[in-house]
Amino acid sequence: MLENLIAVNQNLPGIVHKANEKLLEIYRKTKNEAKITQTLRWLFLNARRFDLNLYNEYKSRFSKNEWPDELEKLISEKADSDFVESIFVEEKKYDRLFTSVKKSHTRWKDFYKLEKYSEILSENYASEIVQMFKESLEERVKGVNSRPQYAELANHLENLSKIPGGKAAALTLRDEWLETYRKRPAMVDELKKARL
Repeated sequence: MLENLIAVNQNLPGIVHKANEKLLEIYRKTKNEAKITQTLRWLFLNARRFDLNLYNEYKSRFSKNEWPDELEKLISEKADSDFVESIFVEEKKYDRLFTSVKKSHTRWKDFYKLEKYSEILSENYASEIVQMFKESLEERVKGVNSRPQYAELANHLENLSKIPGGKAAALTLRDEWLETYRKRPAMVDELKKARL
């Protein structure tokens, strides 16, 4: 019955997801190992955000020898999603995490991923992370025009200053902006509040 519900409602992801969760419960009770693995995989790949519990449960279904191949399949299926970076963190594949973050930065000046993973990556890639931060902030400063945006910019400078080698870069940027935007009193005020 649940399989029919899934088949009929493919265009309603919420219903399909709930039906798969119910199927997983049934498969666990009936100890249908193949269906448990298949359903865990579907639930993980179709979740709205990375679910560590699902990931770990799915991973536990494989031996240490089987997991690397399955991991690569997961990565290739989720290549264009934020899941990939979360997988790289869980698997401690920091070289691949850095490559993914750098690709996002190059393509879109993606500040979200850069800031999210800077602490993890700065251990091995500090100078590169500092440079990407600088580039992103130099781009971002061009579009700020309100006190909340100025405060956010100051917060980003604080985060940059916490990266090894980032304090000098943060101070340089702040000093440049204080000079360049000296006629924006709210911006000057917020930049001076930055704890660098």
